[in-house]
Amino acid sequence: MAETNNTLRLGIVMAGAVSAGAYQGGVIDYFFQIMDAWEAAKKARTAGIPTHEVRLDILSGASAGGMTAGMMVAALQQDHQPVTPDKRNDEAYKKGNVLYNAWVNLTDDEMMPVLLSTADIAREGKVVSALNADFIKQIAEREIQPEKCPIKELPPYVHPNMEILLTLTNLAGFQYHLFFTGVPGSYHAMGQYRDFASFSLGTEYKDDGRIPLNINAGTGDAELRQAAPATGAFPVGFAYREFVRRKKYVYDNEDLLFVKRTTASPDPRDIAANRDEFKLMDFDGYTPANGDEPFVTYHVDGGMINNQPFDVTMKILNKLGAKTEKIAEEDFDSTIIMIDPFPAVESVMSHGKVIPQETPAEKVAKGDFPFSFMNVIGKVFGAMRGQLLFKGPDIVAAFSDENFSRFLISPSGKKKNATYEGSKAIACGCMDGFGGFIDKSFRIHDFYLGRQNAQNFFKWHFVVKLGIDMKPVNPLIAAGYTAAAVEKFKFQYDQEKKDMGDAKAPWYVPIIPDLFYDGTPNTEEQVPPFPQYNMADFDKYRSAIIKRINVVGSNLLSGGYKVAFKIVFFFAKGSIYKHLKNVVQSALEDWKIVKKTAN
Repeated sequence: MAETNNTLRLGIVMAGAVSAGAYQGGVIDYFFQIMDAWEAAKKARTAGIPTHEVRLDILSGASAGGMTAGMMVAALQQDHQPVTPDKRNDEAYKKGNVLYNAWVNLTDDEMMPVLLSTADIAREGKVVSALNADFIKQIAEREIQPEKCPIKELPPYVHPNMEILLTLTNLAGFQYHLFFTGVPGSYHAMGQYRDFASFSLGTEYKDDGRIPLNINAGTGDAELRQAAPATGAFPVGFAYREFVRRKKYVYDNEDLLFVKRTTASPDPRDIAANRDEFKLMDFDGYTPANGDEPFVTYHVDGGMINNQPFDVTMKILNKLGAKTEKIAEEDFDSTIIMIDPFPAVESVMSHGKVIPQETPAEKVAKGDFPFSFMNVIGKVFGAMRGQLLFKGPDIVAAFSDENFSRFLISPSGKKKNATYEGSKAIACGCMDGFGGFIDKSFRIHDFYLGRQNAQNFFKWHFVVKLGIDMKPVNPLIAAGYTAAAVEKFKFQYDQEKKDMGDAKAPWYVPIIPDLFYDGTPNTEEQVPPFPQYNMADFDKYRSAIIKRINVVGSNLLSGGYKVAFKIVFFFAKGSIYKHLKNVVQSALEDWKIVKKTAN
């Protein structure tokens, strides 16, 4: 697609999600569907169709969101076919959908035996994670392959050099020495542990630190197969990952390192004006001549440090020419859509009334000293991670009715007679996002909820207002809307009609029309009933759970401690399993996901 003066630049940010990546997969599946249908309608010159352009310039993600980003890139070169309502019962068809296959099918219908297998410990000769995370690498290697990506021409709504950014937490970090005057040789050591896997679609390297990526051509696919599991390596739970890239992909990346190119320095790649003042130790002695040498790093979950990479996504949009400071409805020319299964705002509504939810502060106030020693460890870890991830202004902007630079898609769904907003609307949200590994029905529900939420978002929320002349108030959008298109897609909100009256309530039109491939409106997406799990089914994993705990404990200890552990575990394994099952049941009951059985 050639850029025109009516092209809206789009960035998509996908936050950490663990197994709730199934929800993100559904959202993206629907996004691809309506974008493909809209482009087909424009190409066919279908009457009454808006003709402005929306172009995806930057795709970023953290943890499971980063893995979904990797699957998105693969889908762009895989003749992606969405799971439309008529295909829901076609298992072979759904297996060909990379988003569904990667997040719903995973590597097995039953994932508990996969996570509890001790094959990883036997292979490595040591414990690298609480659960067996081999499946993550297997999915990346299955889906991100040149032979599975035959499509060479990208859709017109994708920038030919679209950037893809996956956040990483670098366990070694980039070590800097800040030197001081006064005491010769004295310095302050600092480490930067924030890292990115940065890609750009295409086959040519542009000296910008972006790894060229074209899966069909076999360019950058090896790095993407490593980076996708690395961003999703949930600490302790899943194994850390190795990432091998060329040195130049790190040193040339100005979004990653504190790099200041200067013509005054003999070395154009120097850091700061004087190398003796601020030295990056990892690249001491680096020159363009050794830029193709391998640079090996080890990583855990990118969401540990940057779970919603708003800042760098906005920076990249700016670099590509967007005027991201324009945030008003009347003049915005770019925007970011964040897909977050775990937003900060949670609510429950029953029979039209909001049910008050207990706040964290209220929970703490129940006791003068409410935490045990082990609770404190978890709370300290959560507080440190939460502070690292806190982006107050970004969250405010995403929820603001006045700021059109940020939009948010988060779960909204029904359980019985109540409507839930936030993580409790998704089945995979239980157990801090690990719930989706317990039963496939959780992932199926969330994938289709993602499709439904995406339809509602693009139809009713990703919109602009019409002025008194019945044209969109944003000139970029107005350039694509003829009077016939406005008449076809305009709508009013029922609440505003109730509050203001039909005559005074404003009219709106969608930025991306919700079309089927023949140019007609899509049918309303349906979501399966919220799943119910029978805790009796959990007992079939009893032996695997006990074995995994035994093998992990035995490998972490040695000598007399190992002997003592084995003796204690032999007599206590029944109680340990019972306690673990009770913890799981309590978490699922909190999510209203446990099937009630007769006594």
